[in-house]
Amino acid sequence: SNFEEMLPGIKRGGSVGFTANFTNVATQQQLLTDFNNRTKRNFKLVWPTSVATPRTWSFTAYVESLGYATPVTDKIALEVSLKMTGAPVLA
Repeated sequence: SNFEEMLPGIKRGGSVGFTANFTNVATQQQLLTDFNNRTKRNFKLVWPTSVATPRTWSFTAYVESLGYATPVTDKIALEVSLKMTGAPVLA
């Protein structure tokens, strides 16, 4: 057959994306600096306490992309994508 056969190989954590209100605070400025300098950082996602079993997800990542949505009638949004490197830890 001419179809590619896939075999399990390297595990990839993939990307994590999120949108936030753009307020130009230091942490948002740091994301832009990290994107420009290709800085690897540790991140942690924290599930809300309203979830039946609150959890955290810790991982190391690079800022893969950073953009802004500027609608005329709404707030400015910061759109971020983080590219994981290494194994994430679910706790």
